[in-house]
Amino acid sequence: KTLWQPMVAAYPRLLYANFNMAVALLNQHDYDAAGPFVDKVVELSPNKDDPRLLLLQASLLSGRGQLAQARVLSERTIKSYGGPEAYSLLGWNAFQLGKYDEAIGLYRQAAARAPRSSAIQIQAGRLLAAQGRCLEAIRYYQQAVRIEKFNLVYRAELEQVRRRAVASS
Repeated sequence: KTLWQPMVAAYPRLLYANFNMAVALLNQHDYDAAGPFVDKVVELSPNKDDPRLLLLQASLLSGRGQLAQARVLSERTIKSYGGPEAYSLLGWNAFQLGKYDEAIGLYRQAAARAPRSSAIQIQAGRLLAAQGRCLEAIRYYQQAVRIEKFNLVYRAELEQVRRRAVASS
């Protein structure tokens, strides 16, 4: 499933390999397969309050639909680290719970903390566009396209949001 499988097989107690295997599986949305690797990372980690560990656990919980528990860990991550990934995950959780204004605020904070992250910029744009706030969304889409000039998906989405903005004005 990932390039990390041989490393984990050779060194099953290597924290770094298990962490990267878990991240790869979470990125593939394979939460069942990621679970044992997240558990192994928790077991091997010397610092249970490490923000990377908390964010890893929160991502797994969020993917499994355990939003309340994911929210608690995301908030702990923000308090200890304040990284854009935590704001983004917390924003996604708020969106899933129907707290759209809160979600938009959190994505704005994530985007401000990671102006060179196309993934965060595009998610902020998508969230705003989903709420019909196309003019606001365009700014985030444009930033994502500036970062990834050749991403045809981002370009197509930007054009679609522009058309929606014109149609609604």
